[in-house]
Parts: sequence; structure tokens; C-alpha cells
Amino acid sequence: MAENNKKLIKDPPASFHSKVWRHFGFYETVDGKALDKNYAICKNCFAKIKYNCNTTNLQMHLVRYHGELLSGDNEGKPSQPTITTAFKAKLPFGSPRAQSITKSIAEFICKDLRPYSVVENDGFCRMLTTLEPRYEIPSRRHFTDKVIPAFNADTRAKVEGALRETTPLNPAEKPH
Repeated sequence: MAENNKKLIKDPPASFHSKVWRHFGFYETVDGKALDKNYAICKNCFAKIKYNCNTTNLQMHLVRYHGELLSGDNEGKPSQPTITTAFKAKLPFGSPRAQSITKSIAEFICKDLRPYSVVENDGFCRMLTTLEPRYEIPSRRHFTDKVIPAFNADTRAKVEGALRETTPLNPAEKPH
């Protein structure tokens, strides 16, 4: 009878991508025109598992009753990164957060008249790692060639714009 049941189990649609579907399928509806997706059928023990449009129940069935099938597989484990792993990932270089930190370092270098090499100092690096562990400090060469020149050009444009907005003194008027 088990062999007869196995022939009735149909593979899930191709759009079902989870690895768990290697071990489950569906019976056809009574009319034979579609799959009855209310219950997934275990291909190993023919158990009917309630299917709620996610594979959690199916994964738990495999973990509880067919653990040997999962050896070397990742099916019983979450596929999302853990919180610890997610926070160890580096900030993307072009992300708004990384750009904001880089700009802030450029302001620090310019306004406090610091050498470019400050970005390589142990204390400075440790401080930034404490404040934002995911931020990777660009090289001093990057600050020299790109960040500081852009910062200076932006500051120059702001100063020139402010000077243009001031009204010139009338030559007849004398400053106080």
C-alpha cells in the first residue's frame, strides 16, 4: 500500500524553491486537475502535514522524524543570518551611513588641522570601531585624493555664495 501511495504523491510546483520540497509533495485533488495544497505529504513516511504556505511545519517534521535526512543539509536551520553575523558585516562603502562618517572624519581633519595619518592611529581607529563597528575607515590616501579635496571645494563654494549675497559697500559710505 505504501508503494501505491507514493505513486499518488506529486512533486510541488517549480516555484517552490525550499530544499524541504525534496522530501514532500502533494496529492492531486479529487478531479485530478490540480494539487491539494492543504496538506503536504512526506515522501518518506506518507504523513500528512498541514501546509500553511510556509515550510516551518515541514522542516519540523523532518527534524523530529527524519533527522538522518538532514545530515549535511541546512534544512533544520534558519537561512537568515543571525543578529551577531548581521552586525559583523561591514557597512557598504557607498551607504549613507558610511558616507556620513567619512565626511565627519574629513571635517575633523580640516577643522582641527589634523594630519591625514590620523586615520591610521590606533586610538582613532579604536574609537571609530567602538562608535560604529561595521564602518571600515578609508585609507589616508583616499582622504588625500578624494574626500578632503571634495570637502574643500564644497566649503569654497559655500563661502563664495555667501560673499555674493552680501551687498557691496557704497564707495561714499565709510565703514564704522
